[in-house]
Amino acid sequence: MDQRWNRLIVGVALLGLAFGGWSLWTNLDELRTRARSQEEIAKACGGLVDPEKVLRLHGGTLRAQAPDDADDRITAPVTGTERCVVYRVTGKDKLFGLFQLSIRPKPNERYAHLVGNSVTAPFENEIREGTDNPVRDADIPMEHPLGDGRLGSYTQGRVTMKAVCDAPDNGKLTSVSATALASYDPDTVTAEERRTLAALAREAAQKAAAQLDCSAQLARPPKNLKPPNRRLGAATAADGTCAWYARFLHGADRGRLPDRFLAAPTSARAWTESCLLALSTDELRRIWPELNPWLHRDFELEPFLRHLPWWMQTESFFGDEATAVTAEGVIDQTPLKPGTAGEVGGANVWWASSTCQDQPALHTLTVAYPYDRTVRARLSAVFRAYVVDVTARRGCADVKFPSASAFKEAPEVKEPPRGSGRSRTPSAR
Repeated sequence: MDQRWNRLIVGVALLGLAFGGWSLWTNLDELRTRARSQEEIAKACGGLVDPEKVLRLHGGTLRAQAPDDADDRITAPVTGTERCVVYRVTGKDKLFGLFQLSIRPKPNERYAHLVGNSVTAPFENEIREGTDNPVRDADIPMEHPLGDGRLGSYTQGRVTMKAVCDAPDNGKLTSVSATALASYDPDTVTAEERRTLAALAREAAQKAAAQLDCSAQLARPPKNLKPPNRRLGAATAADGTCAWYARFLHGADRGRLPDRFLAAPTSARAWTESCLLALSTDELRRIWPELNPWLHRDFELEPFLRHLPWWMQTESFFGDEATAVTAEGVIDQTPLKPGTAGEVGGANVWWASSTCQDQPALHTLTVAYPYDRTVRARLSAVFRAYVVDVTARRGCADVKFPSASAFKEAPEVKEPPRGSGRSRTPSAR
């Protein structure tokens, strides 16, 4: 009995040693893997972010890898507009999106805010997924301000922090922005992960600014970054950056104008702001019979309901953000200059300008094609209502509007010659 007992004790001890050794080896292997991942992140992102914070994303990641492509790696020190990409590695070396960091000094020649219905597609994902109501939800929410907006902005899975230079370098470098992006499903990004993204963006903005000789101090972002909404609401109840539209509609006949909206909170110091307006599928069906004959001749209703929603969007850019705004059409790009106003027909964009706290500002209206041709008579009043509101809220002066001729009705489309191959789908443009 004693011998059996002794053998049992020895066996248990040996098993314990074996298990302990295996556990120790596993822990050491995980530590080595984590250390390699941290080193990879540090090298890929030019030492601008804490690798440990990056590994906390997506619920926690052990293995991370960066691509070899130089365009996806940040040089150290930072020299201009750059970005880094980091993947998480699972299973048999399968790569999935984890994190991206983008650095944007202002001004620069490589990056501009793009407006225009050929580049702005607020419902593209909804269309691709084949939903019966493509304007129910926008692809992404409007950018929400961090605090009063001077620090930057955020969405569900992206945070941008902006370091404004205390003493611009001979009027050249005015600010450095860093955008930290969780490159996986934004709807799965938690509140804690948004706070991590904010910390990463702040760290990167401060370090990049220092490397570019931009003296700047960034306050800590708010801790409560509520997930922005993507679902459009009834236009008569529009609030935030779209509140002006509800006031515009009050007591007026909406007619063919949008009946849905998506807004962000207004803020006194935000660098950008936006309001998305759209026409619901029910409203499009309602107004379709009364539209111009050329629409019925050249197009059918069904493709618009499912593949080409009718929408318009107002956007404003302040300070050095207003110095890099481009209207992009199907063929051409047109820089929009502060202190001017007008229309870019090929992009379906109208713009106004103003001066806010001695800084330039640009205000734009983009309208989807061919929706612009059905509401052209009211666009001037809609755009003026927006510009008057935003410039009053921001204490702006020297407001310049497009001329009345910029909103004139476009001439009717003539019947093309026989054999021209005219299409009856929205792709006819």
